[in-house]
Amino acid sequence: MSKTRAWAIGLSIAGVVASLTACSSSEEQAPAAATDCENVLNRSVDDLPAWIEKPDPVTSGFRGANDNDPAWYSDLQISDEQVQQAKDKKFRAVFLDWAEAPYNNAIADGLKDTMGCLGGEVVSRTVSNFDLTKLSTDVNNVLPLKPDIAVIGVIDPDATQAALQPLVDAGVKVVTLIQATKGWTAGNQYVTEIDYDTKQAGKITANAVAKQFPDGAKLGYIYWDQDTPSINQREKAFIDTIRSVGNFDVIAQEPISDPGAVEPVASGLLARNPDVDVIFAPWDLPAQGVKAALAAAGKTDVKVIHYDLDPQAVTDMQTDGPVFGVTSSLVYEWGRTSALAGVVAALGGEVPPLLTVPTFAVTKDNVQEAWEIAYGPHLEFPSE
Repeated sequence: MSKTRAWAIGLSIAGVVASLTACSSSEEQAPAAATDCENVLNRSVDDLPAWIEKPDPVTSGFRGANDNDPAWYSDLQISDEQVQQAKDKKFRAVFLDWAEAPYNNAIADGLKDTMGCLGGEVVSRTVSNFDLTKLSTDVNNVLPLKPDIAVIGVIDPDATQAALQPLVDAGVKVVTLIQATKGWTAGNQYVTEIDYDTKQAGKITANAVAKQFPDGAKLGYIYWDQDTPSINQREKAFIDTIRSVGNFDVIAQEPISDPGAVEPVASGLLARNPDVDVIFAPWDLPAQGVKAALAAAGKTDVKVIHYDLDPQAVTDMQTDGPVFGVTSSLVYEWGRTSALAGVVAALGGEVPPLLTVPTFAVTKDNVQEAWEIAYGPHLEFPSE
């Protein structure tokens, strides 16, 4: 067994733990008895395989949403004394999620496992589906559960502040994913921001396209047209890099604001640009719309690349379908690290203001190993 697979499987000997549900209940969410808590609570970026790039976060230039000094996720450690204190206090966490997908489920798994290993529980997972009004309602619904920690995916760093303020007012330790809320200070209104180097992610994606098309290609670029700096920055890095690495002609640029309504956009792109070779999509859900448009147009020779690893992309890579590659990160780690950060902060400890995880390209050559590294022990690798 490879070291990588042992690292992933070591989290759960049995490997059978139910996923969190998108509901607001106080039902206990402790991990299964087989969870390897020693593995969950002690991680190092140095244990990752050599093919994952690990640039020094301090010198990378990435500063997050609020211009903070970055540190690796594994720089955050919890002492044996803090573990015992956490077990005595039995902290309660809520996950204010933005979508339901394997990506989000892996975050929920990491959060659930780690809270359980620290004697606590996840008492609610809600799903806003990118709807700020729904998020505000979710916040009000979880407050009666008296959470100590709230983990939130911040999609709009400006508009989210008002929705999350009741949590801050209630003294809840808020851990942000993707980016932080603008105007807030780490260690004050929120604990920390957990993210990845967005520019590095964009460059990795562009380099994967250049490797797939060594002689260049005509590229269609479908991008996220909303104020989500983490996404905006990685897309800018992608398009800037693709224009510099080879003979690539960006023949179409199409904005989207609804990830579930991409098929008509992609169909229009194809109709206007029948000679397109490859299409970039912001992440897996928009990519599904692109694939639907390709199927409707009978286009079998156009390739797709996007962020975030999903089962459909895995199948495509294994069967030479439209998606030839994606860029992923340590998704389970987002949940694990957010639990640690919230607990350490709740105990009065110090947490770095910006915690980062590495990103990496996923292709047919490394797809199974990448899935295990990205998503942890609970999400089964999709079969062909």
